[in-house]
Amino acid sequence: MNYMISYDISNNRVRKLVSDHLINNGFIRIQKSVFLGEVKVETYKKVVIYIETIIDKDRDNICSIPISKNDYLNIITMGNLGNYKIYEEDILYI
Repeated sequence: MNYMISYDISNNRVRKLVSDHLINNGFIRIQKSVFLGEVKVETYKKVVIYIETIIDKDRDNICSIPISKNDYLNIITMGNLGNYKIYEEDILYI
């Protein structure tokens, strides 16, 4: 499954921990505080549990959005974006 996770975290150390954890678990940064990942549900649950334990729930916020392949393929992007394609063209190797 694909997930987009965005955050607004006030503490620099915690923000760095969250971004490193997302990257280490297969997410890619698509904006400064927005990550996209095609990960197993088990991995996603572990990531969310970890984030929940380190954020300040009174000050910080996290938003996680499941994205289907069809939705992902219809994303419109503009501006200077890195290469964050999860779905490449289907390739047949013979």
